[in-house]
Amino acid sequence: MDAPKVYIRSHRLLSQMHRSIVYPLHPRQLNGEELAPRPTILGACALFFAIVLFVRCPATILHPRFWAEDSVIWYSDAYTIGWHSLFSPQAGYLQTISRLVALVAQGLPLQWAPALFVATALIIQTLTATFLVSGRMSSVWPSLWGRFLFAFIYVALPNSLETHLNLTNEQWHLAILSFFILVARPAESRLGRAGDVIALALSGLSGPFCLLLMPIALWQLRDDRSMAQVQRAAIVAITCIIQGGFLIATVGHNRSPAALGASGCTLARIIVVQILLGGLLGVRVTSRLTNLAPLNSDKAVMAIALGGLLLCAVVLWQGPSVLRKAALFGGLVLAAALWRPQVSPTEPQWSVMTKLYAGQRYYLIPIMVWISVVLTFAADNNRKLRFLALPLVGLLFVGVAADWSYPRLPATDFSEKAQEFADAPPGTRMEFASRPPNFAPMILVKHAP
Repeated sequence: MDAPKVYIRSHRLLSQMHRSIVYPLHPRQLNGEELAPRPTILGACALFFAIVLFVRCPATILHPRFWAEDSVIWYSDAYTIGWHSLFSPQAGYLQTISRLVALVAQGLPLQWAPALFVATALIIQTLTATFLVSGRMSSVWPSLWGRFLFAFIYVALPNSLETHLNLTNEQWHLAILSFFILVARPAESRLGRAGDVIALALSGLSGPFCLLLMPIALWQLRDDRSMAQVQRAAIVAITCIIQGGFLIATVGHNRSPAALGASGCTLARIIVVQILLGGLLGVRVTSRLTNLAPLNSDKAVMAIALGGLLLCAVVLWQGPSVLRKAALFGGLVLAAALWRPQVSPTEPQWSVMTKLYAGQRYYLIPIMVWISVVLTFAADNNRKLRFLALPLVGLLFVGVAADWSYPRLPATDFSEKAQEFADAPPGTRMEFASRPPNFAPMILVKHAP
């Protein structure tokens, strides 16, 4: 075979591989093995995703510690008031997954409790990534390689330190898993159907996301009137009623009294710094860019924000239905976060939200949507548009590499204090340092045996 023919065939093969990886609904017909990976392949994928989560910050698993509300609220309430803590709203709504794990942890020595919290977070994030690779998602995203790539990006996401392997922020990952379940093909086995019910119920009762997922459930129900879809929508609706009741009863309670500090320029800076740049380049690269003159200009920042939003609008107009559903969910999440954020007790909220590392949990889902838009744009039928979009994909992997390793947090004396607490007489009052370092300590009073 002569060189020109080899080059042409190789170019076509690479082009097909590129499109099948980045485009959710590539029109080519895929074989059954690609649509439904074998259990051994799914197991290998799950192991790979867990390893990625581990190596990004090995100390999180090797030396587990409570993170923020993990100790001050979840464990402390479970230790103090027991199972009644399940019905105690926090920030206006129930957070069942955190309180359930904290209750289970009461059966373990205190020094082992953080390990249980981290293990639960690892399972949830690994399960979410693995579900995306599973055959159930093939109905909305046929390419197995595409789903695997996106699942890898999910576990290697830039600008995501706050949501990495801590129980407090697992509600965000459960919300992503719930979205996947709503748009996926219904489970065929009893175990799969039971898993859907448990995941949707836990997610719905572990944060306000059921209210934001309800439009997605109704949209999906319009497209699919099957009994399985009716059942999934019903679960979301029931949790909406429960969480809505708590939100109404506790409106204005347990939220920061600080001013919102809303303005158009501040909004544009949040979108640019935290999502458009932070989501692609990560915090390390973006922190350097924010010192440059263009990003110190309000006009330049607003122009970048409008350009990014225009790109999203164009891609969503032409993109697949599942991408529009994801964008609706991500938009609702961002709108809710901007409406009632909780990032500072004193400073204007939006001003703090422009700072890197501040409120990263609020941007997890919008960043995933933004990356979906970039990958879909990079697979456009127009070769010139693909040429313009591929640098954005390159920037994404720069960000993945730059933010790959999370900074190791300062060591605490938790293990020593936990052992001291175990040996202390009833009535002993003790403080335990938490992470991040500036967070309030956990205070426990020793129970009688």
